[in-house]
Amino acid sequence: MRRFRACVVLAGLALVAACQTSESPLSQGGAARFTSPLPPPGPGRPVGERKGWVVEAVAGSVTEPAHCRVSRPGDSGPKLSFQAAPGGFAVLIEAPGHLLAPSASYDLTFSFEGAAPETHSAQALDSGTLAVRIRSLDYEDVADPYMHAKSMEVASPRLGGRIASFPLTGSNWALNALDECRRLHTRS
Repeated sequence: MRRFRACVVLAGLALVAACQTSESPLSQGGAARFTSPLPPPGPGRPVGERKGWVVEAVAGSVTEPAHCRVSRPGDSGPKLSFQAAPGGFAVLIEAPGHLLAPSASYDLTFSFEGAAPETHSAQALDSGTLAVRIRSLDYEDVADPYMHAKSMEVASPRLGGRIASFPLTGSNWALNALDECRRLHTRS
């Protein structure tokens, strides 16, 4: 009987070891955090692509919640991406050419074609990215202006006015796919 138990335990250990043959993406540079401080985007697993937008699921860890991100990887110049996790939404703006003080706060104005402008506070990350975190349980209300506008202009008085203008073509699909990713790949 003892030999049978020992064989079962050894078989179970061999099975666990066989399942762990590949290296985790978290051990290859870490995943992007949604909590403070928000590091630059880390590796994600693509879960959808359309109209130039790519949706990625980013695995969480004990200290980092799982989240989803959508961006246009082929864009040159300033880049716009969105992140979603349970209870939160973030807009990430890579602003090359603007000298940002890491961890500093910047007031940003988002101007949408055909909609009222929004003012947000952004935190500068070490990577030169501005992160705007919007806490809300109602994803649709937060994402609505980004989904229905044709373009968005970002400005900051502290950074000398206009930072960038982003076309939002296909953003309706992209943000709906981001929400679906958030529901399927993150936990509330």
